Amino acid sequence: TISTAVNKIKEKVTSKDKITNYLDLSVIMGVSSDETLSVELKSLPEPVTFTINAPTATLSAGKTYIVVRYHDGVVEYLPTTYKDGMLSFETDKFSTYAVLEHEHSWNDGVVTTAATCTSTGIKTYTCTECGETKTESIPVTNHDDNTRVTGYGSASGSSGYHYCSHCNATWGYWDDRHDHSYVNVWTVAPTESSGGYTVHQCGCGASYTDSVTSAGIYKTVTYSKKKKKTVTCKTSDSAYKKATYKKAGGSGKLSISSKGVVTVKKGTKKGTYSIKVKATIKKTKKTKAKTKTYTVYITVV
Repeated sequence: TISTAVNKIKEKVTSKDKITNYLDLSVIMGVSSDETLSVELKSLPEPVTFTINAPTATLSAGKTYIVVRYHDGVVEYLPTTYKDGMLSFETDKFSTYAVLEHEHSWNDGVVTTAATCTSTGIKTYTCTECGETKTESIPVTNHDDNTRVTGYGSASGSSGYHYCSHCNATWGYWDDRHDHSYVNVWTVAPTESSGGYTVHQCGCGASYTDSVTSAGIYKTVTYSKKKKKTVTCKTSDSAYKKATYKKAGGSGKLSISSKGVVTVKKGTKKGTYSIKVKATIKKTKKTKAKTKTYTVYITVV
């Protein structure tokens, strides 16, 4: 009965949906010429489309119209199209129907088409009550960046490219293989505290050092068979401006005065000689006593 159908539909519909009206679709066909005999059709071999007026002005915000059917004890939501104030649905059964103002309850969705590095994907959501579906686009994924080296230079550098392991896209090809050419050369002079050296650098930035010399003060004097030679070899440390100097070791051919003047004995053969020098600042009322030691290298030419 219609009352049974109405009650069953009310039981099925959730509290957030509103029944706007009921429809009872029935067809009675006469089977005799005087229509004294008739039969009620309950179904059709194929579905037919019904269209009814459903004004947009009466539809609550955030809701849509949907049709529910009661037939043979079963309540079903039917796929419903609503456009320009007209509501359409297909059915192959003659029974009781209700038009609802329906609010979809979407599930968490499932990925129906996975996104790739070059194309968007699709995620499909289904209403847990009426079965309606909607889709949303999944953005393309980013390439993962991998490096593949295809060769190495005999001295330095390499060749290769970047690639994505997902879609096999490639980019960023390079080839900087080469033999070193050390065209840039410069020398770092030694100081009292650090040694000197010569740098040889390739245009690619690779470099090496040679001609390493020890830390110290380097001086040159000319050979003399008859005269001794002198050269001042004071420390450059400004904290030792008033220092006194003395020999702390080294060649017997060299000596140093208290004022920091190194003397080379006459007749000293050509070559390089070294002396270890100790500079001392005496204690005063304003300063503490302190000493430093460094090496002097004298080359006789």
